[in-house]
Amino acid sequence: MKVVPFTVPVPRDSSIHAQHEVLPHFYEHLHRHREAQLTWIVKGSGTLLAGQGVFPFSAGQVFLIGAGLPHVFRSAVSATPTQEDAEAWTLFFDPQGPLAAVLQLPEMQPIHRWLQHYSQGCRVAAAHEAETARLLHMAASQQQQARLLCFLQLLQHLAGSRQHAPLASWQRPLPEAEGQRLGAIMQYSHQHLHRSIGLPEVAALAHMSVPAFCRYFKKHTGKTYIRFLNELRIQTACRQLQQEPEAGIAAAAYTSGFQHVASFNRVFRQQMGQTPGQYLRQWAGAQAKI
Repeated sequence: MKVVPFTVPVPRDSSIHAQHEVLPHFYEHLHRHREAQLTWIVKGSGTLLAGQGVFPFSAGQVFLIGAGLPHVFRSAVSATPTQEDAEAWTLFFDPQGPLAAVLQLPEMQPIHRWLQHYSQGCRVAAAHEAETARLLHMAASQQQQARLLCFLQLLQHLAGSRQHAPLASWQRPLPEAEGQRLGAIMQYSHQHLHRSIGLPEVAALAHMSVPAFCRYFKKHTGKTYIRFLNELRIQTACRQLQQEPEAGIAAAAYTSGFQHVASFNRVFRQQMGQTPGQYLRQWAGAQAKI
């Protein structure tokens, strides 16, 4: 898959560029740029190709994309497409540009080390999404010095945790045929998430035997399909808890494809480091601050 070089139009009087997009779908070409970016997905879902990694994304999530990392947010196909199916706020910044001097200050060392740790990028942990989105939007809404101060506050918040999911290291661009095949698997998983999906079913979609599919999926994503599916289900459950908290935890479990609330609670705690109830209370508290 060809990587398109992209120049971010950063103003001369600013070291941080804010961008707000409301479009039918996200920019669809694999591309890279010298700036790192922090992107909050306000609306839309699909598959993120980043380096060698493949990750589902959905509304509410925040991603750090490392400087120079080839990436593309591929929108899921909507049954009823509109002009506003994709919305995102993004902050672009060059860690090696004017900000480099700031990041070298003694007081900035925790942030500097955090950026080095996630130099390829990461998906912000769900427990931190709401506050990260609030701070990102606040920074994007400011100008000049105020934006810089808010941006540093955002980085300080992020640097307080290393529970974020790192994006795969970039070794080579994903071949176009493999990108399309993985995209089809991701889209199928999104569409049928509410029910049980067996390995034979998804292996047949990829035109492979089950053992061959398991090796193939782990090679290209760094995780088993079952782990990926559970991550996708927990992400879906988090969206359900955020959007319809009154429906309750059991509804979030069944909507996201879990057959039993007990197994949902166990997997949720393994992935999120907290119970669904704790997550729901934390989300409500963060929303009250916005």
